[in-house]
Amino acid sequence: MIGRSLLLSILLGLSWARGDSAVHRLTILHTNDLEGRLQARAAEDGLPGGFAHLLALLDQERGRADDVILLDGGDALGASSLASFDSGALVGQLMAHAGYDAMVTGNHEFDYGLDSLRSLTQRLPFPLLAANVHTATDSPLEPWTLLERNGLRIAVFGLLSPTTAKLINPLHNPGLKVVDPIAVMDSLAPIMRASSDCLIGLLHMEEAEALALAQRFTDVDLFIAGGFRRADSQAAYLHQIRLAGGAHLLSTPAGGTHIGKIEWQWTQRDTHWTQRSFSAHLLPIDGDAGAHDQARTAIDQLQRRFDESGRAVLGNVHQPIEDAPAWVAALMRQKTGSEVGVVNRGAINALALADSVTAAQVRRLVRYDDFVVTLELSGKQLADLAAQSKMRTKTNQQLAFAGYDITSGRVNGRMLNAEERYRVSTTAYLAEGGDAYLQARDLIYGSGNQPTLKEIIVAALSESHTHPSPAYAPVWKGSFQLNGALSWTGIGDAASDYSDISFLSGRGALAWNGLFDGKLTREVPNGRLEHQVRSNYGQVRNSGRFRESGDRLQADLTYTRQTRTPAPFAALAANTVWSSEDTAQRPLTLRASAGIHQPLSQLVTVRLGLGWERDVAAGENDLGIEMLPEFKITWKDNRLASSCKLFVGASKARTLSLQQYNSMSVHLGGNLNLSLDANFFAHRSSAVGTTGFKSELQIGLGYSWSEKWF
Repeated sequence: MIGRSLLLSILLGLSWARGDSAVHRLTILHTNDLEGRLQARAAEDGLPGGFAHLLALLDQERGRADDVILLDGGDALGASSLASFDSGALVGQLMAHAGYDAMVTGNHEFDYGLDSLRSLTQRLPFPLLAANVHTATDSPLEPWTLLERNGLRIAVFGLLSPTTAKLINPLHNPGLKVVDPIAVMDSLAPIMRASSDCLIGLLHMEEAEALALAQRFTDVDLFIAGGFRRADSQAAYLHQIRLAGGAHLLSTPAGGTHIGKIEWQWTQRDTHWTQRSFSAHLLPIDGDAGAHDQARTAIDQLQRRFDESGRAVLGNVHQPIEDAPAWVAALMRQKTGSEVGVVNRGAINALALADSVTAAQVRRLVRYDDFVVTLELSGKQLADLAAQSKMRTKTNQQLAFAGYDITSGRVNGRMLNAEERYRVSTTAYLAEGGDAYLQARDLIYGSGNQPTLKEIIVAALSESHTHPSPAYAPVWKGSFQLNGALSWTGIGDAASDYSDISFLSGRGALAWNGLFDGKLTREVPNGRLEHQVRSNYGQVRNSGRFRESGDRLQADLTYTRQTRTPAPFAALAANTVWSSEDTAQRPLTLRASAGIHQPLSQLVTVRLGLGWERDVAAGENDLGIEMLPEFKITWKDNRLASSCKLFVGASKARTLSLQQYNSMSVHLGGNLNLSLDANFFAHRSSAVGTTGFKSELQIGLGYSWSEKWF
């Protein structure tokens, strides 16, 4: 008996060592990027897919295995039109009926808003996972869950790529942040490992990101990923990557054409589990398993409601619409009262519309509904958008503009000004950095007043405003700068020889000075009328009374015809002072000129023309050449500008007159800025024979304001 017992013990020990008596077979079924495609595809596609066929195939596979885990890699709830019709509710119900154990949220799970997603998580019997998704107040989704099969404890966690934040509408999901998954895993992995025998990661990110994450966290046994940008179905789809150390990264084609099946064997010694074998392959959802009756009935009911609502006629278009994205951009501009409308062509299908337009057509037209927001962009930013769009090879990533003709470089008929700020209506997706056109910004939204693309289209159809007219109305622009500065004024001895020249008035001194620079402009498509007033005034005490250290008043009125290059202009100007000696006549110079205005670059322009000048105090006239170069550069809210007025008289008393203004403004906050001005003036007349000089250096605080009306 003892011999038999010993022999039996040896045989059992050898059997245990080989693992034959403790083999646990685990089957994992997985999907990703189902995209809410409830209905089967057309038969000619070969892989019909659809949730009725999916559930039938899952039921069949469950019947072939004992321990099954069903997982999803995200983007299941949308964004098909049918799934969106009930905000993904039916998709969620069918996934619950199929017996999913867990899924990671993809960007489309947030399509219906964070409140809707929170409500859905309370109704579903399985968790939606996202360990690196947060709001300002909480983590709305579970980071991980613990499953158990035949004693094997399996920790399943979910992670999204931070780039998905650009695809999530911020207005539907206020305060939502997708943080660095690596930092989250550094703290989460030890906790999960201590509570489990096996780690499975559900990822929603591009393949390169998923692979980098898998290579970093080698203690994770299996990664199942969605979000790969690949063709919907490929016979030779590379769905499995074997990693060093025995881990695996798996995915399935997007669009609900396949499910993944993993057959995984584990052995147990005491409380320790070891992988024995692993195999994975794809199963096509080809309809061979039949269709799930309850799912088919529910989908058909939703389809009938969807079709019925789609037959409603929303309005008529009086002229055929060939370029739908450009048309939608024009409606956006009209609705928001903006100068320019911009939409990414990927959001709007390129459908032709004519006569009656139904709700179904609008659904097909708007691929990705989004909120329309308004923001200010400089002319340079608009030009950069157009240049970037032209370089994109994918049509869906190109932009459609309304109000901005990228060929002629005009905004509503007016030449684009690189420094001017334009009111632009666009989608929240683009404004938040989508497709990498703009720097992501924290937009300040109104209290739910932003319309959506669909709402704008439906309103235009119902109100018969389907063909917005080009906005060629005049634009008014006003601005002023008011400075209080400490000013040093230096005047040459010969300046006293030109008491009738206003810009040489004053005296050398260090004194407090006030400066004003105001401009009012009226722009129409063919021209611009600009009125500018410049003034400075300062006093210093001298021998018991105040004397002017700086005293100047200038007014300019210029009309520029902008239909040609170079642009012809005509101008009137007056130079005088605020005060004068009791015994002296107030200096006053009048000037009229005409010529051409030519931009030399985005930063430099020059005006050249013939001028007539009248020195009222001296009673003299002068004819000559006038040249006005101007340089201006803006970075962030700071500005550097330099302008010059040069007049060379050609009459008997030949004259040379120079007025140069240089200014730098550093933004301090709000409308306040730190200002630094350095100005230089010179005048020479052959009748006097000397040259009068004056220079000013001023530093102080300024208040600036600008506005545009259209």
